[in-house]
Amino acid sequence: MTSAFACGVFVALLFVSMLPAETARAAAPPCRQRDPSFAYDTETASFSVALDLRGCSWLRKKQRLLLQGTLERDNGLGSGGTAVVASCPRRSVCRITLSLEHLVVEAARYRAEITYVWNKKHVVLSASKACVSAGATANCADVP
Repeated sequence: MTSAFACGVFVALLFVSMLPAETARAAAPPCRQRDPSFAYDTETASFSVALDLRGCSWLRKKQRLLLQGTLERDNGLGSGGTAVVASCPRRSVCRITLSLEHLVVEAARYRAEITYVWNKKHVVLSASKACVSAGATANCADVP
């Protein structure tokens, strides 16, 4: 455990990628929203989604899709979080991942949310989890 973790300082990681249409999965149908993913292991909690913008006729030529996301943690000793805004061009697969490192041993609640407008409809993807990391194992359960 580093001294930064001992002092309660958490590092926020962010990953946003835009893949050209050629490198995106060929099997995926164009203009598709995918289900979000929440992952938790002994070091990191993350929330992500991929949107296939190829073939989205409602997205104009120079228009970009704007995604906003937050991931927050409350472990009873304090809270932490990260936020990101991503802008993705048409004809790409847009992936956004919010990630927080955590103590190896922790019990915490996580709340994640990604919002965007898809074909004139406001979309909110969210997850609320109670997570426990015991050093060698980590797991989560959905909470309201």
